[in-house]
Amino acid sequence: MKRPFRFYFFSVLILLLGCAPRHIPPPIYGGMDLTLSEVLSEAGRWVDAVKTVVVIDVERDGRPLYHSRASVLIKRPRMAHVRVYNLGMLTVDVVVKGDDVYVLYGRVGEEWRPFIEELYNVVFWWDGVQGGEMYRGDDVYVIRDAGREICIDKETLLPLRQSLQVGGRALYITYQRPEREGDFWYPSFMEIKTDRYRFLVKVEVLRLNPVLGAEEFRAF
Repeated sequence: MKRPFRFYFFSVLILLLGCAPRHIPPPIYGGMDLTLSEVLSEAGRWVDAVKTVVVIDVERDGRPLYHSRASVLIKRPRMAHVRVYNLGMLTVDVVVKGDDVYVLYGRVGEEWRPFIEELYNVVFWWDGVQGGEMYRGDDVYVIRDAGREICIDKETLLPLRQSLQVGGRALYITYQRPEREGDFWYPSFMEIKTDRYRFLVKVEVLRLNPVLGAEEFRAF
């Protein structure tokens, strides 16, 4: 008479385990009280470069504008190479080095410029914080420096949201859906708002610290 109960118990257990969240980053820093320099050092200690394939949906005034895919390469210090594709065809090819933006192919419209110019700071949020201050909440760290505020989860050091001032424009970023590449956790979905535009960015593939050639960031 006990066998049906045992079968039922294990069936329920398997069902519950199958429904359990699988993408929960470990609370490595839970219970710690880190300084600003420790937060920045720990958050970026794995990363020199990332190479990703992303899906980007752009909205204007709440209405879909277009759907694109992009290959994005970001590397320290302050370099990015963005290739945007529409229907499999290259439409925009841009290299960013520091404050300089080089359009190698296509035209960068007003909606894309702040997105591309600040992509480095959106992804490598820990880099370039200088003279900032950090405030401690119950569950978050809040870092503020000139023109920027970043809210970070205390236990995982993953970003939750960020606001930036770029040439008189404000960018508001929220980070969601943690994923893992090896031992490196990252938000796989970002919502970026600026003026009338909203970018919904979903990471499909991420490679951490890929081997790069000198031609990756040529500005011609």
